[in-house]
Amino acid sequence: MAIVKPFRGIRYDLDKIGTDLSALACPPYDIVPPSWQKQLHQRHPLNFIRVDFALREDGDGPNSVYDRSAEAWDKWLKDGVLKRDAKPCFYLYRQTFTATVGGLDNRYTRTGLVASVHSPAKGDAAVLPHENTLSAPKEDRYRLSTRLGAFTGQVFLLYTDPHRTVEKATESVLEAGPWARFLDDDSVEHSLYAIDDEWTIGLIEKALSDKTCQIADGHHRWETGRRVWSEIDPDDTRHHGVLATLVNTEDPGLVVLPIHRIYRGIDGLSPELLKRKLSSRFVVEEFPYAGVDAAEALLATGAKDEHAFVVRWKGSDTVLLAHSPKGSFGTFAPCSAQWSGLDLVVLQKIVQEEMLSIDPGTYADGTHVNAIMESHLVMDYLDGTADSQFAVLVNPTSVESIEAVAKCGDLMPQKSTFFHPKIWSGLVSLPFRE
Repeated sequence: MAIVKPFRGIRYDLDKIGTDLSALACPPYDIVPPSWQKQLHQRHPLNFIRVDFALREDGDGPNSVYDRSAEAWDKWLKDGVLKRDAKPCFYLYRQTFTATVGGLDNRYTRTGLVASVHSPAKGDAAVLPHENTLSAPKEDRYRLSTRLGAFTGQVFLLYTDPHRTVEKATESVLEAGPWARFLDDDSVEHSLYAIDDEWTIGLIEKALSDKTCQIADGHHRWETGRRVWSEIDPDDTRHHGVLATLVNTEDPGLVVLPIHRIYRGIDGLSPELLKRKLSSRFVVEEFPYAGVDAAEALLATGAKDEHAFVVRWKGSDTVLLAHSPKGSFGTFAPCSAQWSGLDLVVLQKIVQEEMLSIDPGTYADGTHVNAIMESHLVMDYLDGTADSQFAVLVNPTSVESIEAVAKCGDLMPQKSTFFHPKIWSGLVSLPFRE
């Protein structure tokens, strides 16, 4: 089972700085493009991007950015800009946001527990992954973490507790008000609360002591933590704390957004031929294209019982709804029935590989398939780029399906889940060297 502990976090001393976290916190490094990286560096001289994702400069060596991050980190600690908590704490992290689900806008609040989660050097059955990792991002985070002696980016973990024990134990914490609250550029409200009383900490530790966790986001950070701790303590003689936010799957604010597909460069394909191919394996209905929200609402009608996709050819004023009953394509060996039942697996195996003969080896380089999360951007990209042919809108993958796939030991298809919103950096960091 997962071992979850409080820790003496490192946070900004907001009284000393005289500003709020809106100027200081930053998104996770892996969603920050170069232009945004520069803007965040310019936003404030103490913005956390200078630690978590320092800019490269002309003439840099292989470790220069990590040296630059460490220079800022060490100076801010020395000057009291960053300050370590005197007592071990858990932290509540709330995000309030608007999301479009099934073509409808709704307001959500998601609450997570920021904690130090044990990452054993040998075996890891208590924390289940759901996607593959790449060596370059892991090496990057390893170099940063070991240079700082701290984990600055968070792993996003899920656990299940229908009784919502942690939520009940921390009601008084929420009533007391947050340590900090700020609004980000996308109008997501972030709030952080510190929990340092031993009674509440004890209740939380007990409530989570029998839980298995599922990685929702941050697989590279988790693997980085395992590597760091396996070098420090290969025999597992102490707590191997990795910085993580844990969210209950029963949380009403837990939102998974779909990641849609754009196709290009498929020789000999026409709208008519695509429709005939789809009709050979799906029921295909044609509707007027009335905008993205209407297309997503149409798609949502089959989310529960069917594999369903909305397909639009570039510039078309109609869309196709292709659908088939769940389970109608059987199991794709050697993977599990749970994996085979995912909409994105059906899209990959039946549409991309069987119908369109797209080599799965090209998925990563975008030769024929691009993945885009925001549906409005999908249609803008489709109609605005010369080589795009058609788009496929998909339903979001449910949390239950992600958990089921992980428990079977399978991994999700590439670019299949987007937990919204992302967990930001700079609110609290976890040192692993005293």
